[in-house]
Amino acid sequence: MQRRFIYFYLLLFLLILTVLRMYEIITFNNNELIGYALIIYGLSVYYSSYIKTKKVGLVLGSAIFLTGVVFFILGNFEIANATQIIIPSVILITSLSIFMLYVYDVTKKISLYIALILFSAGVAYIGFGSVHGYRNFIFYISEISVRYWPVLVILVIISILTNKGLKK
Repeated sequence: MQRRFIYFYLLLFLLILTVLRMYEIITFNNNELIGYALIIYGLSVYYSSYIKTKKVGLVLGSAIFLTGVVFFILGNFEIANATQIIIPSVILITSLSIFMLYVYDVTKKISLYIALILFSAGVAYIGFGSVHGYRNFIFYISEISVRYWPVLVILVIISILTNKGLKK
């Protein structure tokens, strides 16, 4: 029953966006539209699985959400060679999806270790495969980290508090 509501609202959202795009009220490309759909669907799957304590749904929901984020990024930024980001995106999405299992149940340390290994592999792949070189990559990452570290801290705190609140 709940899946029907998710599909209904997702379809309604996409229909409204498509109509607004047809009448040129808003403009976006197909990658953004796919990104929006995957973000909304991924969030729905993730939260319904979180409440129902379904671990596979947690991983799939977060993977769908993050795939939507990748589509959104591809739709909004000019990336010279988009095929170069496919492999690192898959590695990082897998890493963050497995990390969601750890956030869900912090006693399962293996999820954290696997997520950290995959995340390191994804970052290394990006760094060594970067056109700008590994030193510039580290510089860019440090600049982004300095600017956005509060967002990461807030997300981790919210996840932990939500986890404790839903388990009670």
